[in-house]
Amino acid sequence: MTSALGVAAAILLAACVAVPLAQKLRMSSVLAYLIAGAILGPAVLGVVQSPQDILHISEFGVVLFMFLIGLELHLSRLWEMRGQILGLGTLQVGACWAGLSGLLLLAGFEALPAAVAGFGLALSSTAVALQVFSERNLLPTPGGRLGFSILLYQDLAVIPVLVALPLLGAGPKAPPEAAPQVLPEAAVGGLGLELSGFWESALSLVAVVVALVLGRLFIRPMFRLIAATRTREIFTAFSLLIIVAVSLGMVAAGLSMALGAFVAGVLLSDSEYRHELEANIEPFKGLLLGLFFLSVGMNMDFATLGAKWGLVLGLLTAVVAFKIVTITVLLRVYRLPLVDAIQIGVMLSQVGEFAFVLFSLGAESGILNPESQSVLNGVVALSMLSTSLLVVGVDRFVRRLNSQAEQTAEHRVDNDHPEVLVAGFGRFGQIAARFLRAHGLRTTLIDHSADVIESVRRFKIKAYYGDATRLDLLHAAGLSTARVLVIALDDAKKATQLAELCTRHFPKVKVVVRAYDLIHAYELLDAGVSTFERETFDSALAVGKQALRALGFGAFQVEQAAVRFKQHDVDTMHRLHSMRGNETEYFSRAIEAREEIERMLATDHEDGLDRAEAGWQPAHQDQQRS
Repeated sequence: MTSALGVAAAILLAACVAVPLAQKLRMSSVLAYLIAGAILGPAVLGVVQSPQDILHISEFGVVLFMFLIGLELHLSRLWEMRGQILGLGTLQVGACWAGLSGLLLLAGFEALPAAVAGFGLALSSTAVALQVFSERNLLPTPGGRLGFSILLYQDLAVIPVLVALPLLGAGPKAPPEAAPQVLPEAAVGGLGLELSGFWESALSLVAVVVALVLGRLFIRPMFRLIAATRTREIFTAFSLLIIVAVSLGMVAAGLSMALGAFVAGVLLSDSEYRHELEANIEPFKGLLLGLFFLSVGMNMDFATLGAKWGLVLGLLTAVVAFKIVTITVLLRVYRLPLVDAIQIGVMLSQVGEFAFVLFSLGAESGILNPESQSVLNGVVALSMLSTSLLVVGVDRFVRRLNSQAEQTAEHRVDNDHPEVLVAGFGRFGQIAARFLRAHGLRTTLIDHSADVIESVRRFKIKAYYGDATRLDLLHAAGLSTARVLVIALDDAKKATQLAELCTRHFPKVKVVVRAYDLIHAYELLDAGVSTFERETFDSALAVGKQALRALGFGAFQVEQAAVRFKQHDVDTMHRLHSMRGNETEYFSRAIEAREEIERMLATDHEDGLDRAEAGWQPAHQDQQRS
């Protein structure tokens, strides 16, 4: 136990030191994790002697990452991207597979091993690429979407390869080398059945369809029940259970865990609980993904790298350069600006974690010999390291071409980010949100009541479940890119808390608040919020106007009096705000203000209204008579 705690402490310390240092040096956090892992691994300090065990745990971080990506993509958007996924994905995998297989033939590999290894090298790392995309906020951009289309197609492309690989094996199966087994995506025998390739592929397709149907029928009702408990840890536990269950189902049908998690995310992408899910899963994803990169660094085989350094470096340079050029050219075909195409090409230039699995299965099937497997594993690990270094260089390159980047800035606009975030979707917030949406504004709605959310969604209005006073949820909902936050919470304390949170962390966002009453308005002024509306003021004033009309007052005089009364009330509120600590002065000035507005309105009505006929006398005159 003590030893395990010591290893955990060393890993956490390495992460806490490496990542801030990398950010200070303007390096990628992925590079920091890889270097820190290599230092902790058996080859250097030896703090961690069994990095494979850590790798098996940390691979769940990639699963959670894919789930969060799935949350960002609706089925309708995936359908819109079908041309990019199938077209661009096929071109990238096909071109890189053919080219890299040819390079391996020139390096001395035989035809079949070169074809198998070439396919593994053609794939990119979902974990590394998406982490770099996320750090640079590229996912919402056209380049980020094209890059993600390539990654998604690669996940789909491994299915037929996993089916075919055992059939290509020649000779007795040798035990696989002790190589990193990242995301051991079950070959299509996950159910323990002997099936033909056709039926195995059919089973995989059926699994996806079943997951989609069951998700629509059962997941949302279950989330409503869980949300009704208002217990955050149970909500988080159920979220993780959904991800694990769908992922395991996909593995049993022969698909990858990552693809299963992605499907689970897509299932919930249009759910009202989307933002709450994202906020709850994000911390787990960040920690486990960092652990994944640490464990990849720990698994680097420096002995093999030293013995075959010439071959390894030669293959590494050729593979990375070929993938950058090929992907850049293909992205240019899809009309992506040159700078963006180079940037995405560099970010996808590494070899993916699936290659570890593919090379291990190739060795087990007798296609790859142990020496070739070790060399290829070294190329994979170093390519992940090289991407982080190359990204630093390409960032500098992009900064030098700022003028060109500005010309293509319109391509980086995220049209799905909300312009307005409405917190609180009860009887008050609904009206404000409907008015804003009627003006064509992109509006994200958040409420903490599962019943309210369910009721609203019957009107085909998208609303999301969550506690709007949580900073992580506000980030997930897109407040950092929004222009206005409308706070319509019926809890005055929470409304003030949210207003303070927004003014502190999102100073560029304008805050408009529903104030419960005058006291709450004062609290909002103390919090630095000057734009608010007292929830009953205008409706109460409207009732007073109707009463005056019923008493015979003219419409013009009533409207004029209402405007005068409201302006005087607002001015008085601001004057009295600074006097709240002194009750004597406060109430004295409040009485003076009341008498002042009575005199003002009496004068207005004497100038243009026959009060005798209306049967009305100012209150101060009644008091004088009494």
